[in-house]
Formats: sequence, C-alpha cells, structure tokens
Amino acid sequence: MRFIILLSIIAVLVLFTSIIQRAFSPKISVQKYEWFKDASYEIIRKGKDIELYKDRVEKCYHYTPQKYSLLEEQFFGLKSNYNALIAEYNSNSDKFNWAIYNSNNLPISYEEVK
Repeated sequence: MRFIILLSIIAVLVLFTSIIQRAFSPKISVQKYEWFKDASYEIIRKGKDIELYKDRVEKCYHYTPQKYSLLEEQFFGLKSNYNALIAEYNSNSDKFNWAIYNSNNLPISYEEVK
C-alpha cells in the first residue's frame, strides 16, 4: 500500500515538473516576453493611428453623408481592433504563467486613452 502511495506521489511530481518545464522553459519564456513587447508597441501605434484618424474624421464633417459615414465606420473599426488587442493583452497579463513577462501598464480600452 505504501508503495502505491509513493508511486502516486512520484507520478504527480513528475507530471507537475513536466507542466512547469513546458510553461516556463527558456524558449517559451522568450516567446511570451516578446509577445508582450510586440503587443505593447502595437497598442501604442494603434492608439496613435486612432488619434490621427480622429482628426481626419473631424476635419471631414463637410463630406457627403455617405463618405462621412464610411469614415466613421472605419474609425469604429480601428477602435474595435485596438480594444481587441488590449483585451488579449490584459487577458494574458492575468494568466499566472504569463503575468511575469508583462512589463507595461497599458490602458484597458480606447475609452481610457481619450
């Protein structure tokens, strides 16, 4: 009976060690760190694109209703894409095996940037 318990404990430890090695291996660690760096720069870039596009939409109020509507739809798409990336960034930040690689405090959504 003790032998079975000992084998069970060893099996659980081997499984746990394997999971830890897969989640925090050097290769995986570099990939996760690089993902956060790339995502943070992409979020900053998209935020700047939104500001530029916002100025463009505001200057084009005199366009035809159809053209202005198209600009507003494109602007909405930019904000939606920005928010999706931030949601993914924040989701990964909350995962215990990703959080240690997060190096930036970025806004939760476009509305926070305004």
